[in-house]
Amino acid sequence: MTWRRTTAAAGMLLAGAIVLVGCTGGDDPEPTGTAATQGGTAQGATAGTPTGSTAAAPAGVVSGTFPIVGSESGTVDVSIESLTVDGKTLELRAWFTPHDSSAAGDPISLNTMTDDTLRPSLNDVNGLAQYFVLSDTGQEWETDTHDAAAVDGTPVLYQAWFAAPESHAQTLDVQLVASWPPFENVPVTYAG
Repeated sequence: MTWRRTTAAAGMLLAGAIVLVGCTGGDDPEPTGTAATQGGTAQGATAGTPTGSTAAAPAGVVSGTFPIVGSESGTVDVSIESLTVDGKTLELRAWFTPHDSSAAGDPISLNTMTDDTLRPSLNDVNGLAQYFVLSDTGQEWETDTHDAAAVDGTPVLYQAWFAAPESHAQTLDVQLVASWPPFENVPVTYAG
């Protein structure tokens, strides 16, 4: 009886892995419009030099431009630096630069820029693993998205920490907001 359960469980795990790999095939078309891009631009914004900004974010390896929900014409440029593994943790550094002239000089919080849905995950397609922000006694290891804010054209840094990938992955896909396309193949740098 134990053999049948073990075989059935192994079969279910294998089928799940096959389905996951099938969903992440390389033949899918590239997203259009506000897609995240690597080493290029998305709707006129280049990583590290957001259009119209008064201060520049450090150069990122991937970037994208997305609409600010609730704003008629506001957008946010997102630039992600290389993911950094140091020991047992991985650090995500993402710069958000809002462009919303209707804000009239008022700071725009990360929650507003992302419609209060900034919930990053890291996806290791080859290692079949997904990583979420670490937490300790209910406190997540990330920038406070309510207090972090920037005025129109000025970048603000968002940081979050995850468990280091078990597969020693060289790239990971970063999903910041569920309604945005993922930033694919973000390089991973290993310290020391």
